[in-house]
Amino acid sequence: MGRGLTMKTFRRALFWLHMVIGLLTGGVIAITVFTGACLAFEKQVLAWAEREVRRVTPPDSSVAGWDLDQLVAKARELASGAAWTGITVRSDPAAAVTLTFGRTQTIHANPYTGELRVQSPTVLRAFFQCMLRWHRWLGVPQPESGAEGPSARINDAIATQSGGSGAHRSSAQGGTNGMHNAEEPRRHGPVGARAIASTVVGVSACLFTLLCLSGIYLWWPRHWRWTSLRIGVLPNFRLRGKPRDWNWHNAVGIWSAPILMVLSLTGVVMAFRPVGNVIYGAPIGGPEAGLNSTHSPSFAAPEPGMLPLGPDRLFAIARREVPHWEEITLRAGGRQRGPRGARFGGEAGFRREDGPRSTAAAREGMAQARTGVGAPSQREAVEAGETRSGDGQGRGGPGGHGTPPVSVMVRETGRWSVQPIQLQVHAYTGEVLRRSTFSTQVSEVGWRRALRGLNRPLHTGEAGGWVGQCLAFAACLGGLVLVYTGFALSWRRFLGKRRGPATSTSVPARESNSMPIETAASSLPTRLPE
Repeated sequence: MGRGLTMKTFRRALFWLHMVIGLLTGGVIAITVFTGACLAFEKQVLAWAEREVRRVTPPDSSVAGWDLDQLVAKARELASGAAWTGITVRSDPAAAVTLTFGRTQTIHANPYTGELRVQSPTVLRAFFQCMLRWHRWLGVPQPESGAEGPSARINDAIATQSGGSGAHRSSAQGGTNGMHNAEEPRRHGPVGARAIASTVVGVSACLFTLLCLSGIYLWWPRHWRWTSLRIGVLPNFRLRGKPRDWNWHNAVGIWSAPILMVLSLTGVVMAFRPVGNVIYGAPIGGPEAGLNSTHSPSFAAPEPGMLPLGPDRLFAIARREVPHWEEITLRAGGRQRGPRGARFGGEAGFRREDGPRSTAAAREGMAQARTGVGAPSQREAVEAGETRSGDGQGRGGPGGHGTPPVSVMVRETGRWSVQPIQLQVHAYTGEVLRRSTFSTQVSEVGWRRALRGLNRPLHTGEAGGWVGQCLAFAACLGGLVLVYTGFALSWRRFLGKRRGPATSTSVPARESNSMPIETAASSLPTRLPE
């Protein structure tokens, strides 16, 4: 008797806590799940909308086309001499080469004719940028230049350059999906109203996780009988009023709660770095290390007078390492400098250390290389688990020039993986310093730290491919239903007109005893017990 009374009191207290938290955070949760649903397929939507600049018509097979060094040199002139920061090539012969310059400019090049197409801002990109701003900062605009530290301004530029991409990526990828770059070195972060809004979103995500857990507990039936279980599992579209709201709140909640917990918990990790350290373990390399810092490969400093390899050589190395490739993305940071201060990816980056390359070799290389959407942003590379620094020699140590390895991400044809193959290549010698997959990260740093690199893909659903994105989208829509039905039930409880008992055919009285007292009573068109 005493134990039963204690459990009843606990359930009642948990029910009221669940309702109060839902009322306090419902508005913010509704905004985040709505914008999350809008951002779920941003990459695919932008790729379809911009197919005119991203797709080319393959000519006759006898046409050799341009090599990458020539395309980059020509595009660099259009980009006012800026250093390239990303190049993406796809095996699809109808895909254009995507080149990213600086932080904001993306150019698509026809690998057969050398024609350049500048990716210009569109209404659709502005829409996704607006959705990201509401998703991360509740619509608070970016502060004026100078209001934040230089690192924060760079981070915001990365987050907003591709239609506000976020969940996620650079403009070359066609956008992103959500709070992708919240997990960053926090030495310089948002200030003022934007910092407050970001904190509110993070706290709401944390409380949303608690709502999902408490909701599952309150839903859990005392007796597992199908006749009673189906009331809280299957949505009934014939019900009206309070029975409908209760049925939808339980049925939609139990199906979407597991996915919503993943989305909200990964959002909390990106919003609050210490939470990620608790879940995944502190990053290797100290508190200022990247999201998925791993063992940095050691590499020797380049010989005096050596020049960085050009894009063609680097892509040839990636093709050699992964013969069955579908997409290769080469990233070079604008701050990476070679001998005598030459920027990697700049003018020196197009010169070859092994002398001129034959026309036949250039044509053979370009015939194999085609590009699509998507050079990942600087932050996504860090979140994906790339290590971009070497030992003391490679970072300005004895004989070094401060040039970290070049990051290359390769996706294989016909093989799904939660992460692409990540190569780290010596910028001067072409030596593959490290080949990383999720399994190798698990063996090197343990599964907890390896999972840190999947935090953002889990948040956007991309870790599961199309299926994962569809599940994340459906869960976000389910979150909207939960907010609406939760507010509707609370409204009827406190402010709705009280009506007398009515006969209900949806839930037999003999079945309601098998469910928690709060939920069983709510299934009938009567008031919940006080």
